[in-house]
Amino acid sequence: MSHQRAHYLANVPEEQFFCVHNGSTLKNLFDLRELLRGADEESYNYHVTSEKNDFKSWISDAVKDKELANQLENGMTKDRMMEIVEARINSMEYHTPEAPKIEVCKEPMDEKIDEVLKELDKPIEPIPIAETKQQKSTGRFGYFMTGLAIGFGIGILFAYAWMKLLPKLF
Repeated sequence: MSHQRAHYLANVPEEQFFCVHNGSTLKNLFDLRELLRGADEESYNYHVTSEKNDFKSWISDAVKDKELANQLENGMTKDRMMEIVEARINSMEYHTPEAPKIEVCKEPMDEKIDEVLKELDKPIEPIPIAETKQQKSTGRFGYFMTGLAIGFGIGILFAYAWMKLLPKLF
């Protein structure tokens, strides 16, 4: 591992430790990775808002890893920041030439959303169906009523036969 990479992974001087809102102290990028893995949203959102990113500032000023700091943005989600920090650590730990740059989508999402909505607005061709739902439900009801009438008729026949048979048995 190069001297510069070892420096990025080492502890920063004590006067530059990062005191987290939840009481934790960050001494190096490994501590930051662990914090991001387990931090609650309240603690994270205290340090990262749309106007600031305290972790980015600490990485730039104390850790002195400008390349990593440049990949982090204000308002970035905790999971996204964790991915970027983890990729940077892994690239330095495993002697890879450089950490892969993670591209952040800079184009407005409104255009993509409009494209998807246009696709959804296209008319759908009807699928030919042999029977409509109304016909099926009417047909089912008709079958039900026919079965009910037949069952009722058979029941009356059995009742009549039982009444005729019962006096002969006693």
